[in-house]
Amino acid sequence: MLLGLGAVGSGLGEEYRLFWVQAADIALMVNVLRARSGQTRWLAAARRLLADQSWRPVPVVVSRGGPLVELADQPAGHLVRVTWPRAVRLVAARTGRVWVVGPDAAGWLALRVDGAPTLFRARRIRSGAVVAAMRPEPAGTSGTAADDPVTSAVAARIRAEPHRQLLMGVLVVAALFGFTLLAARSVAAIWITAFVCLPLLVVLAVLVSRQWAGRALPALLRSGPWRQARVTLRPWQLRRDGTATVNGTVTVDGVSLEIVLPRARPDLLGVMWETGTVWLAGDPGRGRVAVGFPGYPLLGVAWLS
Repeated sequence: MLLGLGAVGSGLGEEYRLFWVQAADIALMVNVLRARSGQTRWLAAARRLLADQSWRPVPVVVSRGGPLVELADQPAGHLVRVTWPRAVRLVAARTGRVWVVGPDAAGWLALRVDGAPTLFRARRIRSGAVVAAMRPEPAGTSGTAADDPVTSAVAARIRAEPHRQLLMGVLVVAALFGFTLLAARSVAAIWITAFVCLPLLVVLAVLVSRQWAGRALPALLRSGPWRQARVTLRPWQLRRDGTATVNGTVTVDGVSLEIVLPRARPDLLGVMWETGTVWLAGDPGRGRVAVGFPGYPLLGVAWLS
């Protein structure tokens, strides 16, 4: 009798453990699908808005502690929730305006800030909250490119991006393997899952390693002050991940050097192409340098030769 109760208790324990693993997997998948669904709906709305409307400048009050902003042309009792990084918030707080299309009937808007072509997802919501205005951050005193708070914020985000992607990938693979480990009825199923998970981890490591050069940005910014240079880029084609490796020529103090931007982002490349200029951090000798535009969320790594 006691042995029978023990077996029942053991079985219930296994069922509870399986339940919590399944619940964690489902919660992870729901969050991922929810984020993708919101992004898909906004992209469809943004395409319609950009086809029907022109960009308009709107005075903005950026919230000090969250994603909410107050747009001057929106009705009272409405705020806008924006999905954007801290560096872009700093630009909007400094300039006091954003460029906007929308909202549509569902409240979707597209926003961008001065000096950067990237669009950000936004949606109007009803809220009676009072926005505590974010103040522009003061510049540092080291005399280097790292003194710019916007540039430093972008460098920190790029440096952290590979770690974030690696962590998310490992969590997904671990959840898949953990679910199989508890739910599988045979050793063969566990081995099959292990053989599937290992290549996934290898692919994940390869994808993350391609962004590893960005980890050097904070140190490159501390190597010296910004120096403006003229640049000519050769035509490029974006990869499926939205980046491109671009070659060109940069001229600093009358000296021309070859420049290569590996896995550069299109916003940085677009501004370089249109203006014919770029800023280099530190002594622009041969080797790796940081390139960007001080005060704006445009930053990358380049090689000079």
